[in-house]
Amino acid sequence: KSLKAANQILLISDGKDISPRELERLLVKLTSEEDKEVPYTDENLRCILKESYSVEIARRTISKYREGIKIPIARFRKKQSLTR
Repeated sequence: KSLKAANQILLISDGKDISPRELERLLVKLTSEEDKEVPYTDENLRCILKESYSVEIARRTISKYREGIKIPIARFRKKQSLTR
């Protein structure tokens, strides 16, 4: 398991590789499909990536890539329900 320069490969636990661009694509997909009233935290995203995509990386790595593609933290992505 390692993270190298942004243009290199991220290694994951089951021997497959994922590129930084693929990780960014997954983060965009997951955050665009999330419940906007209860958006995913970086830890939630880490768990989803591990369980659904076999991508095992640190929460701080999720944070780094999320920030790099200008996705705000969960509390800033939260939308209040208009039906309250």
